[in-house]
Amino acid sequence: MASSRLDSRQAIVGVLSAALAIGGCSGSAPSARPVGERRLALGGASLTISAPSTLRHDSDLPLTLHLSVPAGSALSEAVLTLSLDDLNGIGHPVDDGLVSDAVVDYGTGGGRTTFRPVTFVSATPGGPAGTAPATPAPGATTGAVTWALGAVPAGFTGQLSVVVHVPRGTTPRATIGAKATLVSGQGTTVAQTTTPTVVADEGRTGTFVGWDPLTPRMVPGAAGYLYGSVLNTAAQDLERIKIVTTSEGACTPTLTAVEPYSSEIADGAHPTRLVEAPPATRNVPMTTTSVVVDRLAPGNRAHSVLRFTVPASCAIGQAVTVRVVITDQDGANTLRDFRQTIPLEAVACPGAHSWYAHRVQEGLLVRGNYSPIPSWPEYYGAMSAVRPGEYFSKLDQYIQSSENSLTLDRFYFQFTVGPGVTFHGMRANNIYSAAYKDCDGSGLSPTNTAFNHTDPTLSGWSAMYNGAFVAPFTNPPSETDPQAAVTPGCRVLYVRAAFPPALHLEPQTLYRVCDGSYGCAAPALGSTALVHSAQERVALAGSTVTNCGSGASGTGVRVRLGSSPTLELVAPQAATPAGSAAVLELRPGNSNAATQYVKGRWGIDLYAVRELVDLDRVLGEVLTAGLQTPAPNENINGRSCDPATIAFVAPVAAGCQVPGDAGCFASWTIPEECQPSNNLGCATPMITTGTAFDRTCAFGCGCRSSAPSTPGRC
Repeated sequence: MASSRLDSRQAIVGVLSAALAIGGCSGSAPSARPVGERRLALGGASLTISAPSTLRHDSDLPLTLHLSVPAGSALSEAVLTLSLDDLNGIGHPVDDGLVSDAVVDYGTGGGRTTFRPVTFVSATPGGPAGTAPATPAPGATTGAVTWALGAVPAGFTGQLSVVVHVPRGTTPRATIGAKATLVSGQGTTVAQTTTPTVVADEGRTGTFVGWDPLTPRMVPGAAGYLYGSVLNTAAQDLERIKIVTTSEGACTPTLTAVEPYSSEIADGAHPTRLVEAPPATRNVPMTTTSVVVDRLAPGNRAHSVLRFTVPASCAIGQAVTVRVVITDQDGANTLRDFRQTIPLEAVACPGAHSWYAHRVQEGLLVRGNYSPIPSWPEYYGAMSAVRPGEYFSKLDQYIQSSENSLTLDRFYFQFTVGPGVTFHGMRANNIYSAAYKDCDGSGLSPTNTAFNHTDPTLSGWSAMYNGAFVAPFTNPPSETDPQAAVTPGCRVLYVRAAFPPALHLEPQTLYRVCDGSYGCAAPALGSTALVHSAQERVALAGSTVTNCGSGASGTGVRVRLGSSPTLELVAPQAATPAGSAAVLELRPGNSNAATQYVKGRWGIDLYAVRELVDLDRVLGEVLTAGLQTPAPNENINGRSCDPATIAFVAPVAAGCQVPGDAGCFASWTIPEECQPSNNLGCATPMITTGTAFDRTCAFGCGCRSSAPSTPGRC
């Protein structure tokens, strides 16, 4: 590897933009003022611990041990210890740790589970001889920091410091205590914070809750279900999430099953649990049902399903109405309170969802007809980015049957091709029976009494194909050519004959972003090209025609070129003594809205601190632990990312005279196969709005103060 690896990652540093304090200058760390200290004497000596009263999660927590030996006494063979086992309590038979969020037992039979223990960061020398401590490895959650102080003379007063890290996701109002033990020839004593540090509550807003009835309309006697989903979009873990469902209205459904799914969580299996229900969960009135999730980490989701039937005695025109209340902290905080209504009618319309665009396709479709962009072999995103001239497909309407005994004679999905794209058919296995188009406006709606349900071509529609195709239409636009591309403004009609119960329709329609071909001008870069609009869904059962409404709106795609890089510069620590190494982390990323991986070099301009930092002694490393490097073939087909090929280019003091000089930069030369790709940043297809980011490799930059005796900034 071309870069030099840092000697230590334990240096305490701060964010460059906030200016890292070296040797006494203020940094970004919270003030460590004493709170609730417990002072215990040992042969006249005293030991106390001070720490901040409050702290944000994902922050370093400084713990300061104050040792004082009065005149007239002395200590011999003194050993001072701060144990992470005492803080976290991991592995102990009882929960005796001082970090309330490290190990939790929710009392549901799962026992004590490790959640968010603090981790060791660094410790300073101390005592009359400046004794260096024996420490666990950085990132450890167990072990001890030990100073073998030896003889401590009378009148000695000094401080020793330990820094631990409070993990991201630590729950609001979690408490963190500290405990230290002093052993000498005069005996043993313990100091412990009486008032622990409290983790700030950063709020629980932004939590998305869906309670989707996949059966938006039903008939009396039908079976259906409600699907609940809770996604924690807050920064901290949520605890004791409770989903309470209560039936309201004249028509009370019959509960047949409650199915709490295991939560999708990255740091352990914490299942949802049914804690309150009727005496039986089969064939009883659906009154009040509760499902509880013990814990949900940021970005993770929990699910539950309530299955029910509608009594045959309920009348057409009535509705099944349920109230859903979602809270956390056992009801202390309301996340969502809403009602879901399912009307009853003579013909039950299938449920429909607007799903996601697929960038580059796999499967039966002929791949040569696509313009594949590296790092997106087949990817879902509600607002995916696509280039002009690039093909993509779309689950226009994911349609699921009403889950009852009624078989529809026909089902129709009609839409208008949206601006900025052309329609090129469907992927294989689309399950629709036939498709038609209308570009001159003569086609009748299936709700029109004159519409011919047997042969729509007699109602002004032109046939496109029967059954599935495995290649896109590439002929020029034509009303009469079944294989011709369909331009914006034309209407498309999908037809499914004999729609039985439990059949799912997945119309993966193929589109192409306009680029001047097929008479369709390219949309402006940065704009959104809608795949379709003016939707209508129609069901036919016997002689009854039901307009099922428009369903979800047509999802668009962003029209973009290239990458959308993001950059974060952080300091893992808040301050470091003058003359010692300080570390900055450069964290590059890319957006899920990009169409290409990032190209170029990443670096830090150190011109502003050139007089405070020895530019000729800056070191660099590549950090990959806990991060995601591009997979083989992700950026470039046939190439894999090897972090060892990333080269560090150090700054040179003589070449740093004015801002922007090459000599001012600590930079990394990154092969294209290792650059942040455009599907990092949207690690799950369930992210449906906005722009998301993720990190690939991070880079560590270490520098030293140019004047060890002078405080400065790095």
